[in-house]
Amino acid sequence: LVLNGLHKFEKNTVSIGASITIVSAMVVLSYLNWEWLKTFLSTFFDREKLRKNIIQQLNEVAEQGHRGLVAYIVGFSFWEVCGLPTSVVETAAGMAFGFRHG
Repeated sequence: LVLNGLHKFEKNTVSIGASITIVSAMVVLSYLNWEWLKTFLSTFFDREKLRKNIIQQLNEVAEQGHRGLVAYIVGFSFWEVCGLPTSVVETAAGMAFGFRHG
């Protein structure tokens, strides 16, 4: 069976090879940046660090004015396309931009 110029077996081999390459790259990057990754992941398990980090990020976005609002719109669009719950993101916008802009 031929699909788009490749036999079915060849097409599966290409997708398996691509998957192995992506996973290998993720492992290597995780190993090379282990200290950063450990710090980043520890933020999610420490409630105070997580809250402090979220507030800091929201303040930085709010300080950017219209650029921050555009960045929020792009991020929110991506969030919505992924089908993730939006109530958290909408609440964050209200915190960052206030009643008028959020």
